[in-house]
Amino acid sequence: AEYVGPVLVDAPAAVAIFAALLPNAVVGRKPVLTDNPISLDSERDMPSLNARLLPSSFEVVDDPGATFGNDDEGVPAARVPVIEKGIWRRPLSSRVPVKGAPKSNGHGRAQPGGAVSPSPTNLIVQASLTLSSGEMTEKLRALCNERGLEYGLLIRRFQAAGSVEDLPSEDLSD
Repeated sequence: AEYVGPVLVDAPAAVAIFAALLPNAVVGRKPVLTDNPISLDSERDMPSLNARLLPSSFEVVDDPGATFGNDDEGVPAARVPVIEKGIWRRPLSSRVPVKGAPKSNGHGRAQPGGAVSPSPTNLIVQASLTLSSGEMTEKLRALCNERGLEYGLLIRRFQAAGSVEDLPSEDLSD
């Protein structure tokens, strides 16, 4: 069954969702030049620069701080305001030019023996509009009532594909 309606994501689940999805969404990538429909399909799900990724109250910065002097290509690691007012403005980049980043901003990283690709170092997510858990629950109820829905979704836990975690029985109730 398909659900179309308001969704409230509890703080621990929100952290897990951001950790699983955000890092790959904000790096600059060259489009794959192929006529293989499977490759093209995987690119379809990548966000476009200047597209809304988050609500307008969100800002995301990647700040390597003192942890990284230079990236793996010798470029000084720079603080990059990636998402401004919910819009993806600047991709994290290596020396390979991409739309929105004609030169490296010091985020080229490589696994030992691997090719360099853009990668986040220290993503910082901030929201200017914050509500308590109780206020968010009331807002969810109000949205459901406003839309004539019998229920809304509350996501308390999120587990990324490929990760393993046992869920306590109390998380399987309600």
